[in-house]
Amino acid sequence: MSFEYTIKQKIGVISKKLNGDTLELNLIQYGNYPVKYDLRRWSGGNMLKGLTMDEDELTGLKNILNGYKIGKK
Repeated sequence: MSFEYTIKQKIGVISKKLNGDTLELNLIQYGNYPVKYDLRRWSGGNMLKGLTMDEDELTGLKNILNGYKIGKK
């Protein structure tokens, strides 16, 4: 069974580890499914753990983060 995906747009690298692993936000299409926003770690071009969101979910996360003071306990 093959796993097919296409990166439609690289939005940005959020962080990069000393070993070269990155945390990236991209637009990805998995198989014939609709395009999703994908927040995921990558290592040497290989997918690691991550999560996918549709546009409404990403907008909801953005709204939460806009109202959240980082470092607030």
